[in-house]
Amino acid sequence: MQILKAGTFYFALVFGAGFLLGTIRVLWVAPSFGTRIAKLMEAPIMLVVTILAAWWLARRHSLPPTSAARLGVGFVALGLLLAAEIRGSCSGCGASRLVSTSRTGTPWREPSTSRCSGFLRSCRFSWFEVESPSQLIEAGCLSISY
Repeated sequence: MQILKAGTFYFALVFGAGFLLGTIRVLWVAPSFGTRIAKLMEAPIMLVVTILAAWWLARRHSLPPTSAARLGVGFVALGLLLAAEIRGSCSGCGASRLVSTSRTGTPWREPSTSRCSGFLRSCRFSWFEVESPSQLIEAGCLSISY
């Protein structure tokens, strides 16, 4: 039950941050810089959000420092993310899933890289067993070079 609760909170935090940042990206950043640049600007922020959310929830819910528990949280969040993505793609104009995939010829044509990376992040970053986010910065995991 503890893993289910932590996974649900992890999903809510990361999905909520992604929704907020996505809205900002579409309404203000993309018109000025273009869609691709806007997505690239959003990605590092979401990376930090996922790491901080995983770290905070592991502490708050006193998750055992085992890979099984951390992956369990990630898979709960992944399942909720998949359900939200499928529900969101089907509810656009009242179209069924089949119709929404046939409009472009392939399902999720443009955003596929964003969705796949979101799925991987939800599992991968809950697996980190670090004492604090500063360990990731010191290890060079969060350094961004241009």
